[in-house]
Amino acid sequence: SVDNANNTVTTARQNLDNAILTAPSAGIVAAVANQIGEFVAGGGNNNSVFITLTNTTSMVLHGTVGEADIAKLKIAQVANVTVDALTGQRMTGRVTSLDPVATISQGVPVYGIDVAIDIPSSSLKAGMSGTASVILASKQGVLTVPNTTIRTVNGQRGVQVLKDGEVVDTPVQFGIANDTVTEVVSGLAEGDVVVIPQARAGASAQPNRGPGGGPVFIGR
Repeated sequence: SVDNANNTVTTARQNLDNAILTAPSAGIVAAVANQIGEFVAGGGNNNSVFITLTNTTSMVLHGTVGEADIAKLKIAQVANVTVDALTGQRMTGRVTSLDPVATISQGVPVYGIDVAIDIPSSSLKAGMSGTASVILASKQGVLTVPNTTIRTVNGQRGVQVLKDGEVVDTPVQFGIANDTVTEVVSGLAEGDVVVIPQARAGASAQPNRGPGGGPVFIGR
């Protein structure tokens, strides 16, 4: 009948419309899982991947952190990103996702973290491995000392300062720190000479030579 024919045409048109795949965003086709002529099942319960797209203008580093560090992290914190395959290149990014629940990896609880890279390198490829160092705090124009100069005497943290040819233990209030230097809040002045070797207070000593052969001066 005419009604059956119309229904058949309508169904055929719907099937044709459903056969058109629309990419959710711009990108490059990285892989196609099926061949021409093969039937592909659709529907919300189908988890098979038909086409894999990569978008190299928007790259995200997926990683994990331990339970001791997750409380220090927040969304939108800045991170420095390095990739193993791109030696010497450093990119910046921001924390965009933190898992609320831990997963167990090799018996240790870890939390997933995503860092979106601000401006990906043109050499960066999907699937490369890398590391993100999240910046928890930063200050500009502050006094700093090398971490190797800091010592604790009678429970008081400080450094050894060369004054009139003698090494003097000097208590210092420290602020934020990274892997190499620590902020000086009070206790030292710009231009003070800090001694790296541990020498007895009051003893005559020469300051350790810093990079380039000079003494270690305190500066900003």
